[in-house]
Amino acid sequence: MRGAMLFTHDGISGPAVLNLSGTVSRLLAATGALVPLRLDFTPDISATTWIAKFDDWAKTCGRRQFQTLLAETLPKSLVAALCTTIPNLAGRIAAETNRTQRLAIAQALTATKLNATGTAGFDQAMATAGGIALKEVDPRTLRSRIVANLFFAGEILDLDGPCGGYNLHWAFASGALAGSVMAAGANGNPQP
Repeated sequence: MRGAMLFTHDGISGPAVLNLSGTVSRLLAATGALVPLRLDFTPDISATTWIAKFDDWAKTCGRRQFQTLLAETLPKSLVAALCTTIPNLAGRIAAETNRTQRLAIAQALTATKLNATGTAGFDQAMATAGGIALKEVDPRTLRSRIVANLFFAGEILDLDGPCGGYNLHWAFASGALAGSVMAAGANGNPQP
């Protein structure tokens, strides 16, 4: 999953996390185990490219603090947090960083490992999955195939989409469809 992410007081959030949360929630429920995640903070820059950049900094910017150089590309708070995970890296100048530190920070930038332990739950959900199975609903009318004259719309159906307005669009479009079919039936017009 690629997209924006932010760290919060309780964990991680943002569009990428929200898009992944349904899968994580199902895995947590099915296995009861932690769900491993791998974060790549710079998906367009490989670990090899970072290492080459760090080697160059040691030669060309040797007197500058490594952390300051890295913060010219990435958020300062992220850089500070990652640099504290590498022994003796915080506060070092670029020329004093060793190969082990450079490899470790490149790995941290491109493959930080986290474990998902849970979600914020239904009360905090921005979209939900589950509900009425789609095979039980006529897609042309959103009428139940099981109960006569029962219609469904929005998140009551087992359908959800990625962040970006798709869930809202589905809620409005499905409500309009179900409502127009019901109104046509109430006005004596034949229903499909």
